Amino acid sequence: MGALQSAVMPLRDSPWTLRAIVERAAETLRHGGVKALWFRVLGELGYRRAVLFELDLARYRRRDAIPAGVRFEVLSASSLEDFLGLVSNCDEREARRRFEADQVCVLGYVGGRPAYSSWFAPGPVRIDYFALHASASAGAVYTYDVYVDPAFRGLGLSNLGMDFRVKLLRERGFS
Repeated sequence: MGALQSAVMPLRDSPWTLRAIVERAAETLRHGGVKALWFRVLGELGYRRAVLFELDLARYRRRDAIPAGVRFEVLSASSLEDFLGLVSNCDEREARRRFEADQVCVLGYVGGRPAYSSWFAPGPVRIDYFALHASASAGAVYTYDVYVDPAFRGLGLSNLGMDFRVKLLRERGFS
């Protein structure tokens, strides 16, 4: 999907409260266990890891047919509540900021329940995780915040979601 050009422009620190920290820690323990909590703590202390890959859309081939009961759509005002109920790292204010920046969110459902989300941005993005701003190269997009609800993991939603994102990108002129 292209390379990122980053400019190390620190962002303001997020306003963590003791209550928010405890709630996030409890949620991480519940869904990811002690190992996940450990890496979150390390991340907050400065340890960062990421995987960056480039995908040539012209060579990309769809992997699987979408099974019955699974559907994907672009997040809209009518599905915003589904999205907000699915993820914990993006509130309504942040989602609206992303919309205003022409970013796109894909929301996936299994049996009518929200189960998957991911964002992509053809323009500049703010990467809170690394405390910087980055821009995708011309003709490229940055895709991020891929999330699958723990209850639906193992169903291949990440691959199916990628198929849907590639379809959207092709429809928008990326190749």
